[in-house]
Amino acid sequence: MKESKVDMDVSVSEVNFVASSSGVLAENVSVSGLGIVGLRSVDLRERPYAAAAGRFEAVNTSLGSGTFTLLSLRVSAGTWVSLAKGESPQEYRIVLNSADTSTDVVDSLVLSIARPVDVDLRGTASEPVLPKRRLQGPERVTLRFQTRSIELDLAVPKGAPVELSTNPLDIKCLDFSSRSLALISPLPADRCPPLVLQGEISRSSVLAGTVAFAELKRDAYQLRPTDRLTFDQSSGSITRNRFQNDQIQFSFYGGVRGMMFGPVGSERTLMPTRFEWLRSGYPFAVFWIAAGYCLAMTKLLMGVLPKSRVG
Repeated sequence: MKESKVDMDVSVSEVNFVASSSGVLAENVSVSGLGIVGLRSVDLRERPYAAAAGRFEAVNTSLGSGTFTLLSLRVSAGTWVSLAKGESPQEYRIVLNSADTSTDVVDSLVLSIARPVDVDLRGTASEPVLPKRRLQGPERVTLRFQTRSIELDLAVPKGAPVELSTNPLDIKCLDFSSRSLALISPLPADRCPPLVLQGEISRSSVLAGTVAFAELKRDAYQLRPTDRLTFDQSSGSITRNRFQNDQIQFSFYGGVRGMMFGPVGSERTLMPTRFEWLRSGYPFAVFWIAAGYCLAMTKLLMGVLPKSRVG
């Protein structure tokens, strides 16, 4: 089955994928509330606190824009990532899972607190580890993790879009379904997560968007709400990833195989036919580029070799 390159810009309520290499998922993100499950410890300025895989919560104490910043969240290669809209307005959830017991999903996460923030840290039995307190700022808080499953709940300020990162992230196993990777146990180490969980077909998370083939002179396909968009295989890079208006705006460029879309039960293939691919002229362009390169190298060698003999 031939692979085709696509440019994809979509608005979704949830997106799932696997990081194919280590990279930055989020950096310099302004937030007004944060809840994290899966901690080993929390390091404050005066001392570290053991968290026993408990829950850390931080909430702003003033109105207006976000009062602290998620400085950097890096994920390891092979990490399953789920980005989803939360239950309340302006809330989102990030779920990270690892199928490899020897690989940490995230080593640490650093927060920068500029204005007053209330923090609360509880262990697995909900007992308080760190008494609820107010951090006045400025302060840097380092959160360290010990589990292969991490959940982050973010509340973001209203208004402008919140860019998760401006750095491309290499991914595979792209999936637009309304489900959570936290439900998949155990995680498959050598394949993409299944589209069917507990006997139920997952719902599409697509709200709107376009899909265009980079190799073809085709108009971009317009996606409608609830259209299913699935792939047999996918591999490429995230070129945009941001939260806005209770949606996730997501851009992807890469190769796909077996792409299908349409209403549930009436999906049809989007993959180009062999005739369309040949008509586009793309294979001929590749041929002539390769031929031109070979010709240039031949002329270069013919010009160099005689001089070498004389010397």
